[in-house]
Amino acid sequence: MTKLTVLMPLYNHAEDLPRTVDSVLMQKCSFPYKLIILDDGSTDDGVAVAEKYREKYPEIIEVVRNECNLGILKTIFRGYALLKSDYWCVLDPDDWYCDENFFDDAVTFLEAHPDFTCFAGNILVKKPDEETLWIRTSETERIDDFSSSKVGEAPNYCTPNTLFRNLFSDTDVQKKLATIDTLPFPQSFRADTFRQELALSKGKRYFKNHAYCVYNYTGEGVFSKLSKASQEFALVTLFYTFAHFFTEEREYYMAQAVKAFTRYCATFGRTSLAERPEWQTLLTYMIANPEETTWLAFTPPCSNAYRLLKRPKRLKDRIRLKLYRYCRKKLERKGFTPYD
Repeated sequence: MTKLTVLMPLYNHAEDLPRTVDSVLMQKCSFPYKLIILDDGSTDDGVAVAEKYREKYPEIIEVVRNECNLGILKTIFRGYALLKSDYWCVLDPDDWYCDENFFDDAVTFLEAHPDFTCFAGNILVKKPDEETLWIRTSETERIDDFSSSKVGEAPNYCTPNTLFRNLFSDTDVQKKLATIDTLPFPQSFRADTFRQELALSKGKRYFKNHAYCVYNYTGEGVFSKLSKASQEFALVTLFYTFAHFFTEEREYYMAQAVKAFTRYCATFGRTSLAERPEWQTLLTYMIANPEETTWLAFTPPCSNAYRLLKRPKRLKDRIRLKLYRYCRKKLERKGFTPYD
């Protein structure tokens, strides 16, 4: 039985793929592992390169193809559905492992510590037009759980340096995952932040300061390619969405969403919200879910949409104003102090 599965989402990385796949194949371990390459409609020779490797290593490599480009969210979730092993990890096609013992070290640790759900090593960072590989952190060792490590407070973790215990067979996790399309920003679940938070919600994470992989920083990642303003607002949507998924930590994530939202307004100005479709999505979601207006009660008045609540002309604005005032009074009775 396969002990470990590597998921590799692929879109147009034909030149990088051999180095990355070879770094998987060089791993020395006593247990069987599998590499699933998830092609998302590549338009270069990436699929051809993947198929050549599959033909050469059919017992290790599987190639799964989308009929068209579906995007990283649907592609990676298709990979999650294929997981049958005890452990798994994700390796992007332009990153690679630089230590042949990563799989063995990670699985050995997790097998010996059933209360841990993920193992992470240090990484080397390769930046564009630079030959030098930069070490990510000098931290020697770290153990985190859901209460001690929050988003943005642990900078040592990214896609290639973490290996997880498989939680996707858990019934509760499956039920939650089935609801993500109903949440306001499903794209929040497409990258490694969600994977880290999910693992920490079920156990602990161990960090070892040994460089197991190279992170190829190109500035074209899911988050890094965004403008500064978009990055800041992406934190708002991520925290807000996580509050609805990790319900046991809802209060924390809601508070972080408010902080990120306030920081965005202070940095980029109130009027910039009108240009953000995500803000309109957030307002639409709150209108459709009246209980969400509670979140608005903690939000500073920083947009035209908010000011409409002061002098509502449309019916939906008047309804929102009533909900806002109702929730605000309830919160104040409980001792909370919303922004003025």
